[in-house]
Order: sequence, then structure tokens, then C-alpha cells
Amino acid sequence: MHKIVVIGRGLFGSAAARHLAEAEDGIACIGPDEPTSRVAHSGVFASHYDEGRMTRNVDPVWEWATTARQAIARYRDLEERSGVKFYSPVGYLGLGHPASTYNARCAETGEAQGAAIERLDAATIRARYPFLSISDNADGLVESGGAGHIGPRKMVQAQTLLAERAGATMIRQAARAIRTVSSGVEVDLWDGSVVQAERVLVTAGAFTKACGLSPKHLGVTVYGRTVVLVGIEGEAIDALKNMPTMIDSNIGAYILPPITYPDGHSYLKIGIGTEADPQFADLDNLQNWFKG
Repeated sequence: MHKIVVIGRGLFGSAAARHLAEAEDGIACIGPDEPTSRVAHSGVFASHYDEGRMTRNVDPVWEWATTARQAIARYRDLEERSGVKFYSPVGYLGLGHPASTYNARCAETGEAQGAAIERLDAATIRARYPFLSISDNADGLVESGGAGHIGPRKMVQAQTLLAERAGATMIRQAARAIRTVSSGVEVDLWDGSVVQAERVLVTAGAFTKACGLSPKHLGVTVYGRTVVLVGIEGEAIDALKNMPTMIDSNIGAYILPPITYPDGHSYLKIGIGTEADPQFADLDNLQNWFKG
């Protein structure tokens, strides 16, 4: 019988398991490793199967900015204690245009959070980032210091390692169902086994509703968001070696600098999402999305 079992071993679950294990005994975390073959996999997936996620203090939403500032402040400690490097503070550049207030709102929260920010005009952007093609009326917001990108896979690896070191039990399976019993809760796993605990914390993200892991409707909409990975090699790598993470507020796209992926090649990651993107509520559609 565990005191608390965490369901989900992604960015939220692995961190929750570490925090809990460092505070008390009897912690377990349920979640499978990344499948070796997505096409052949018949279980659940996670969204941290990636090498690059933007991290920055400046954001128009105060809650996001506050959470980001607190997280960024802990990255180096996690790296040092785990021995796993996942954080690259390469900076951030927000590209604005006259019709957008995005940079102004980001600057307001950034200043309130004490972030190191700087406003740029088009001429300065071109001089500092010669690889960019921008309009004459563009403006820029730069954040130096903590902004940059993290490797989600490596961050989960670091959190998992530290959670285990603190005494947490990692159960590398997926949860199929949760039942309330007189002693607490029972969690059915996909391999047919059962895990018992006094309490459960569900951090299963997009698969929470699809797997029926919450007794209440959480009001969360799951979107399928497509990203493009652009292969970068030769002289292009040198030209972009000082590239920060970027957001283009004109089209709502984010762009990450060249990052080395598991295949040994470097890629620019470009992503964009809108409410017109496909929505998923059941397990079959989610599985097909990740496999495709």
C-alpha cells in the first residue's frame, strides 16, 4: 500500500513524484517509458517525446509568467543534482507588428517579474539577427538571462532519477482505471496488475479523459498540434548558432533554434496552433494521432 500514487510520468507527473518523494515516504509513480516504435505501440503516449520546448519569463498571462519564473529558477539545481543537462538559456525574441499588443503585454509582465528585457526596432533586429527577414514596421522584445529552451525528454529523465533517488517507486506501466475502495484507491494497470494507495494524483494530461481516469469532467479540450522540423546542416548551422527562441506574433508561430535530435541531426522546430486544429476525446483517435 502506497501513501500516494501519481498517475502519469511526463513533465508534470515526474516533477510531482519528485516533490512528494522528497517530502515523505510511500510515493509511487505510474507511467510507461517512451515506446521504441510508435506504430507498433498499442498503449498511451506522452507529449514530452521531443527535444525542444521554449521557456521564458515574459508572457502576457501573469500566471504563466509567474510559474515560468519559478520553474526557470530551479533548472540549474535539477541539472546539478541529477547530472542530466536539459536547459539551454539561449534567450528569447518576440517579433511584433503595429496591429499587435503582444510584445507590449509581454514586456509589462516581464518588467513586473524582474526579467532582463529590451525593446528593439526593425533596424536593430536586422543588425543583431542578420538571418531574419522582417518588415520595416516590425518591433522586437528580447529577454536574456533565463529564457531559452529545455529538452522535455531529458527533463523527465532528471525528475525521474531524482524521484527514485528520494525513494519513489517507478511503475513503468500505464493506468487503465481507478477505483475508490474502503482503504483508499486501487489502480488497474494495462498488464492486469493492481496498485493500491491511500490517495492518487492524476497527471495524465491529454489521456485523462480518454482513459476515464477522472470521475469529473475537467473542461479540458485536447487539440492535435502539428509541428515542422526543418533539417539544418553545413553553413546554416553556423549562421544560426546564436539564434534565440522566437515567437512571431503576426502569425502566432513559435520557432526554436537548431537542436540536435536523437538521430544526430539538427532541426529548427516551428509550431503554430489555433482552435481550428482537430480535437480528440477518445483513446483510438489519440493513439492514431500520435502514430501518424
